Amino acid sequence: MVISRLGKAAAAALLICTVPFAGASAQSLSVDAQAIEILDRAGYQRALVERMVAHSCHINIGAHSGDVERMQRDIAKFEATLDLIRNGEGDIPAVRAPRPLHYFKDVEEQWVVLSNYARYSTRGEMPDAYLSGLVNAEPALLEPLEKFVGALVRVYGVGRLTPFETNTMNNLARMRMLANKVALAHCKMASPAFDAAAARDMLENTLDFLDQSIDLAVRGSDDARVIAASGTTLDAIQCIRDDFDLARAQLATALNTGAADADDVDRTADLLLKIEFDANAALKAYEATLLGQEPKFESCATVEVARAS
Repeated sequence: MVISRLGKAAAAALLICTVPFAGASAQSLSVDAQAIEILDRAGYQRALVERMVAHSCHINIGAHSGDVERMQRDIAKFEATLDLIRNGEGDIPAVRAPRPLHYFKDVEEQWVVLSNYARYSTRGEMPDAYLSGLVNAEPALLEPLEKFVGALVRVYGVGRLTPFETNTMNNLARMRMLANKVALAHCKMASPAFDAAAARDMLENTLDFLDQSIDLAVRGSDDARVIAASGTTLDAIQCIRDDFDLARAQLATALNTGAADADDVDRTADLLLKIEFDANAALKAYEATLLGQEPKFESCATVEVARAS
């Protein structure tokens, strides 16, 4: 286990909230806690992009009730983080480093395009052409978003986080995004807007990638510079593994036949939401450990909690 330098500087820091975007505490955050908070929230934007595209696909095929409300919340979450980056929030200052702001301009421009499609879906309908437009807008937003997050890591990680620690955080954060990408791929198999064979290949590849990320989190890797999980973080990852195995078993028919329907998508979507929720819990537990604090994780997420997230 790599021993973080953060613990020495952050003994008085507050534990970062276990619910994404709960906002900064009224009490002062240490400089290290501020850095982790902004990295976490900026990184979560990638998962939110995948969530919104998956929600729109669910609305398109009439699956997974409640996705209209979830879409509304996710749009608000995404824009709240954009506002944090521009203006700061509580103890967290606005981003001022030139290189991240260079990519942030591109993020804002591409968000205008994707958000227009996303907002349309909150009417409770998503025509095939609009869903295709939203899916096509996704990589155009994710590319500058990845560059923006990478630039933030270089600015906020220096002197606070080791490469092992940032890569460990990124692997945990990636699982939040991949769970939603699995949901999207499965839904695309049931939507007339997409080629089912290509969607099946996307589903298989994304499942493999998520499986590898879970294994990497458990065992760690010197080559990948990822620290093996332990304690509360490992407990949360076990929740992810259990739900992943269930989801993969449920997706076996779609993978074997190359076909899916709204009922199949609806049944698996809740498990994938739980994976995202517990991946977030694992990341928060690891962040607390970096800050020398007691991680807060009591049990695996329930469907009700995941649906409300």
